[in-house]
Amino acid sequence: MVLIGHDMDFVAENCERGVCLEALRLRFDGPVAELFTRAKLLRSCGLLPCRVARLRDRFAVRPERCAPDAFLAALGGRGGGFGGA
Repeated sequence: MVLIGHDMDFVAENCERGVCLEALRLRFDGPVAELFTRAKLLRSCGLLPCRVARLRDRFAVRPERCAPDAFLAALGGRGGGFGGA
């Protein structure tokens, strides 16, 4: 299935492979998780990184996937203590 979109949160959570075009030129073809490590490329294509990628960089954690549950699991492994009382 081919999904065309600019909602990077949706892409991060639901896709394994990403293709990024800029001015009809192929700029990236590979794992979505890798795409979100290339901030300069995303900016040049007019895209923002997904929220999890921004949080991942801010908190210096490396979840297996760019999805909220994976981020929280990686953060929890640091003794973050997020959750109910």
